[in-house]
Amino acid sequence: MAILQLNTLHIAKLKEKEYLDVFTFIQLNNTLVNFSNQMGMCERIKSTVLPITYRKCLYGIIYLFTITLSISLRGIESYFEFPLLLAISSAFFLLEKSATHMQDPFSNMPSDTAITKIARNVEINLKQLLGETTLPKPIESNTF
Repeated sequence: MAILQLNTLHIAKLKEKEYLDVFTFIQLNNTLVNFSNQMGMCERIKSTVLPITYRKCLYGIIYLFTITLSISLRGIESYFEFPLLLAISSAFFLLEKSATHMQDPFSNMPSDTAITKIARNVEINLKQLLGETTLPKPIESNTF
């Protein structure tokens, strides 16, 4: 946020010195506003916690579905019923487990958004645009 504020001040000074025309100033200002909005959205995602009742209700619904499915499959031979029931139930439990892992995308887990890698790529790109010759190495993932 501090870097964003500094950029805003620098752009305002450039406008005052008439180095920027009105349209360029407006476009740069809109870009900074959009960047600020995106930062706010990421902070909102990071700070939002799903209540425990969500998970409990989801488990209850999956168990209810599994019991209902087993009752509805009772007319099928048992050697076919159990694998089918197991496969369908497992799919729902795996979906729930995936949702649990994905509910916090900024916790630095292997399945999360690679913020550090993205930031390093932005840093490399900026240094290349500025013509610097000493560039940091890209971050390679060792976990996946």
